[in-house]
Formats: sequence, C-alpha cells, structure tokens
Amino acid sequence: MDIRSQSLSASTFQSSATPELTVELTKYLHQQLTPIASDSLTIEVAGDNHKQLVYGHSPSAINQPICSFPIMYQRRQVGALNLFRRQVIKSLSQEHLHQISKAVAFLIQRNSTHHRCDKQLGRTLPLIGFSDAIFQLDSQIERAASARYPVIVQGESGCEKLNVACAVHFNDPSRQGAFIELDCQLFQNDVASFLSRFQDSVRRARADSLLLSHIDQLPYSAQLQLADMMTDCSDDHDACGLRDVRVMVSTSQSLSQLTRDGRFSVALFTRLDFLTLVVPPLRDRPNDLAEIIERMIEQHKLFDDQYVEPLAKHFLCKYQWPGNYSELEKTLVQLLTFSKQNPVSIDDLNALTPHILGAPTPAEPSPLQSNQHRKLELQLQCVQLLHREDYEAFAHLHPGLAKALKYIGEQWQQDLSLTNVASNAFVSPSHLSYLFKKNLERSFKQILTELRIEKAKSKIEANPHIRITDLCLDVGFGDLSHFEKVFRRYTNETPREYKKRFHL
Repeated sequence: MDIRSQSLSASTFQSSATPELTVELTKYLHQQLTPIASDSLTIEVAGDNHKQLVYGHSPSAINQPICSFPIMYQRRQVGALNLFRRQVIKSLSQEHLHQISKAVAFLIQRNSTHHRCDKQLGRTLPLIGFSDAIFQLDSQIERAASARYPVIVQGESGCEKLNVACAVHFNDPSRQGAFIELDCQLFQNDVASFLSRFQDSVRRARADSLLLSHIDQLPYSAQLQLADMMTDCSDDHDACGLRDVRVMVSTSQSLSQLTRDGRFSVALFTRLDFLTLVVPPLRDRPNDLAEIIERMIEQHKLFDDQYVEPLAKHFLCKYQWPGNYSELEKTLVQLLTFSKQNPVSIDDLNALTPHILGAPTPAEPSPLQSNQHRKLELQLQCVQLLHREDYEAFAHLHPGLAKALKYIGEQWQQDLSLTNVASNAFVSPSHLSYLFKKNLERSFKQILTELRIEKAKSKIEANPHIRITDLCLDVGFGDLSHFEKVFRRYTNETPREYKKRFHL
C-alpha cells in the first residue's frame, strides 16, 4: 500500500467515531511511536458528508499534511493517517506505517461495532487490547465478515465468543439487521422445542445473522435433525429461508475433534465447516489484562471515584484466569460490590477471592506472604506516598533509604543528584543506588522523575490555566521539551492535553 501525496475527500470514508475511539487511538499510538512521531500525525474518519478528526491537533489551513496514508478495512477506506513532518516520514518504514494503519482500522471498526451492539442489543460486547493475538483475531473477523459462509467461533469456556460473533455480524456490509442468538445448552432435554425455536429464529433472521451458541452441548439426536433441516433449507425451494441467513455457531470444544470421536454429527459438521475463528484465552494475552480490567472497572463501578489499588490490580493481572473473560468480569463485579472500602485493596482480594493471591482460605496471610505483599505494595505506591508526604510508610526500610526518600520528598524541586541525596542519608552513593534497586526496583532518578510528574499533575488540577513553561520550572525541569516528553511517557498525554480535562 503506497503513501498518498494528498488528503482524501470525506466522501471516500465509510465510518463514524466517538470520544472513546480517541482514547483508544491515543493509548495505542503512544505505545507504538515516539512522542515526536505521535505529535506529528492526525487521524481522520468520516460519515457520509463530513470528516472527523479523532486523533491529533486540528491542522491550520497553512499547515497541510505532507502526505496521507489510507486506513483500509475490507478493501474500503475508513479513514486517513496524515503525516506532517518529513523527518518522521523518513523514520517510519512502509511496513511500520501499514502495521499502524491496519491496527487503527481495527480500532475504528471495534468502536463502531461496540456502539451498534449497544444500540441494537442493549449490551456492550467489546474486544479489548492491543496484543498481537487480539489483532490477529480482528484480522480474521475482517475476512470472515466479508464472506457469505457459516462461521465456527471456537474458544475456551468464558472467552469472548459472543463478542466475536457480534463483530462478524456488524462488520458484514451486506447485513445491517437483526442478530439473533439461540442457546443450544437450554435444550439438552427437549429436542422438539429446540427445532421449533430454530425454525422460528430462521424466520426472524431473514437476511441477517443467527448464532447457535454452545452447539457442542446440543444432543446428538438434535444434531442429526438440524443437519437434515439445514440440508432441506439449502435446496432450490429454500422452504425455511435459511439461504439468506448467515449461520454462526460457538463452541468450547473442537468440533472437528468431536466429530472424529463420534460425538458430533458428521453431516452437521460438514454443513458448518467453512470458516473457524479461534478466540485466544486470557492467559495468552497477558499484555491486554490491564486494559481489560480498566474497562471493566469503568463499566461496573458503583460510584464515580471507585477504583482498584495498584497492588490488587497487580495480582489481578498476574492471575491465569482459567474461566477467561467471564471469570474476570464476575470477580471484578464481586470485588466492586462487596468491598468495604475505596479503593478495592489487597485485603478485599484476600477476603473475597483468596485463590487469586494463591491463598487456600481467606485467613490471615503468612508472615512471608505479608512481607512479599508489603514490599510489592511499596514498589507500586512509593511515589504516591512521597506525593502525600507519608514518610512513616518507609519506617521499616533501611535507615539510609528511608532518609533518602524523605529528603527527596522535601527537596524534589531542587537540582538533586544521587551524590547529594546519599550525603544527606549518610550512605555512599553506590550503596544507596543498591538500596533503591533492591527495595523499590527503580533508580533514584526514576523515583524523582515520577514524583515530579505527580506534582505537575496536581498543579494542573489546582490551576488548569497555569502556563506550561511555568509548570516545567516549578516542578524541577529545566528543559521544556524534555518535560513534555517525560510527562507523556508517564501519563499518555501531553501537559496541554492533560490541562484540557480541567477546563470548564
């Protein structure tokens, strides 16, 4: 795919956008690009008659893009990635630009699917994350949605199989109507009722999509009759109208293996075995867990300020989740509902979901476990403790490290070095450096930088109209460009973008 030398007109776009899309694009692009590169591009999508800027700053009439890279989905243009700096263009290979534009296309389509699903089904069934595994699934959905064949959605119990089926339906350009689900496991003892409901569902889903979920739970006798019915409906007379319906099935087991084992009808498998999408389990997507957890907390929290503390979130991210997405969602609902405090803490995990911590019962943790948890909690919350000037939390540490942290907390605006901090802590610089790494797993410089960014955020919240140049100096940075780069690294936003949150 070649870079275009000019922006494209609104009439070529085939998509729409929401504020949530901007958030997702920002997170993804800040992971993929340097601050200079991500500041040097914009992304546009559009409806029928207008273009919409969904990422980047609105360019002036004078500052036109040097080139635009088309964002394609199903061989249709859904947007454009506009580049404004020649040095950035030279630094990005065609392959990297293609990779980014394809991921952006997936995020645009996910956003569209999410809102259409919410509008038509009254449910939010998103696909979340930026891992290779989930983008590979996005790619398979794109291709499957373009084809007019049955789809098997396979995944372990609790995986997002319904979400994937909805994505196939809503990304099929020829199917804009109903999505109907028929749950086979509800009819394990009533074959006649299942067949009647199937016929009724086919009539309701004419020219639309029908999902037979948990088809691996359907009795063998029902499988045989369903295969006969699908064969009859595929004849020229098409008595039940199935020819106009996209049939999808979901299963927690391999249908091909069940067929080889004699536990699934060969005739039915033959009718269904065209396209198979495999949903990766959460254990194969560890880098997506933090984002999934954040989205679930936002969806299920009981009040606006409710959140999960970093240590508890750490254990949630480390757990394997054998029940996958469903188990994670149920666990978070339980924690958010029954927690007696805010934020949800490690104590709540120990009381409500001890298996996530590896504890056999919700009893008091062992001394070793307590020490490990306390050390990890300190690593995760060190900067917040310094920000709040809670120096007592460091009392159990090596005296030299405790003194050094207190000195940093009091003198963070000054020009500090490891040598003068060590001098005030009465230890050698090399030993202090060792203490930082051993106890906090971060260097002195990292701790100081993170603290200054927290102070900068607080100053913006207190005074959203503060000048960025003044803020830079107030929090101990001498170079504005370096300050903006570091601020973005830790917040995924520039200082100016962060300020906009608090403008009335």
